[in-house]
Amino acid sequence: MDAEPFLNLSREQYGDNEVVRDSLRQFLLHEASIAVKTKEHVIQKLIDLLEEDSSAPRFERSTRYEVVLTLKTLARDPQCSTPLTTGKGLDILANIALEESQGDQGADKSSSAEALKCLCNCLLLNPDARTRFSTTERIDRVALRYKAPLASPVDEFLLSRLMFLSLIGQTQLVVHLIEKGVVDDIAEHIRAYACLDRDRAMGGITSSMATSETLKLLYGLMSEIATETMKDRNLIPNDVRSKLFQSDLNTIIKCLKDTPALVPPTSHAVHCLLNLPIPEDPPDTDGTIEAAGDALLAIFDHTLTPLRKGDIDAATTLQNRDEIEQTLASLSIAMTRLAWPYERLRAQFKHHILPEDIDRTKSLTEGESTRAVVTRIMTSAMLTNTKTTVSELLFVLCDEDASKLVHAVGYGNAAGFLLLKGIPMPQTESNDTDDIPINPITGQYLTQEANEAWNNMTDEEKEREAERLFVLFERLNKTGIIQVDNPVAQAIRNSSAHVEEIDDDEDD
Repeated sequence: MDAEPFLNLSREQYGDNEVVRDSLRQFLLHEASIAVKTKEHVIQKLIDLLEEDSSAPRFERSTRYEVVLTLKTLARDPQCSTPLTTGKGLDILANIALEESQGDQGADKSSSAEALKCLCNCLLLNPDARTRFSTTERIDRVALRYKAPLASPVDEFLLSRLMFLSLIGQTQLVVHLIEKGVVDDIAEHIRAYACLDRDRAMGGITSSMATSETLKLLYGLMSEIATETMKDRNLIPNDVRSKLFQSDLNTIIKCLKDTPALVPPTSHAVHCLLNLPIPEDPPDTDGTIEAAGDALLAIFDHTLTPLRKGDIDAATTLQNRDEIEQTLASLSIAMTRLAWPYERLRAQFKHHILPEDIDRTKSLTEGESTRAVVTRIMTSAMLTNTKTTVSELLFVLCDEDASKLVHAVGYGNAAGFLLLKGIPMPQTESNDTDDIPINPITGQYLTQEANEAWNNMTDEEKEREAERLFVLFERLNKTGIIQVDNPVAQAIRNSSAHVEEIDDDEDD
């Protein structure tokens, strides 16, 4: 069985809906064994039939659906999908995908969904098709469809993906869509789907999947803006960037609050923060920035959970190490970008991560506190990307002051990062109190270190240490280097005198 029966149908047979449907079903059953060139001829024939049907309708809905389904199946192979990537092929698909999905009762929604999938496949697999499709006229049609209320998560998912693919490298079209209010449309769709059960599937697509795809679109828009504004600061006026910042931040916060776990769509929301268009003079956000801070700190704490106990490098396996590197590094960068222009957000982050009340009775790397975990990350040998981004975050929280950073995490823990940035190490670390010296390497009180060492010894170890000190002082006295009373001998004499006093009292 091959494609000949379908290709050899007469003109009258192509007008017979039942014959066309049966021929296409048989074709799809044997599609894997059919030659690439033959498949290309079938695609061209189907495009011609759809073009004729658009001017003189003769296909029933079920027939049109079979035609579009066949095109979608064949479009997965770039070797035979060339006719679909021409201007004519793209327009035929766009007409079915966009014009026939307006939401009225007579709309052919099944064919529309398949046409959208086919378009997305074409643009994904054929870079030239993306360039050809990305005209102002076609993008305006997609944006108009996107602006209308969407019937299901399937529409949201497919239209967001279509816009994302068609806007890759198209900065002028991105600016054009921003001026037409596409960011507000994105925010509206996210608000609508935030109210739905995120795991309930419609047509194989959940609201969570649809939101993820929408956030990818938002990321693509902001990525194009970020790249081009580095070349031309005037491409997006500052007042427009300020408006975008407010709108995007509100949209992202809704997704950040969804779950503290850094998984889609929350992870995509964090990625959006990486390219958030921060204006030159960040606006007063009326509590929005603090809400973003609360959500980011909740995610930050949740992400640190597997690292809170024990040695970080020993606790991370090769599998979860890559996951941590991807999630925690991007989260730290996003937090740094937001904290840098907002002093009150820096204070909020610092109060949570590096509180002023420092427990210096032990090394700053010991324990399960957030300070202890991030300090251990700073010297991790395995989390190379994460330790750089986390260190950068802590440096910004310390107002980019090396002395403050050393005070917060210890001289030894900050040394590698400051050396990497070429920042001179401060001479000494400031003390919490003037009369208690601090170990500059660990950040712990020196007196506490001595007490811990003595208290951790067994009785035998204490006796050996006392003997060692006794011999050492006796040798120093004999050489004349120092002339001091041996503290060990003095302690023994004091102990003997105390015993004698007790004996005298008992004799009386």
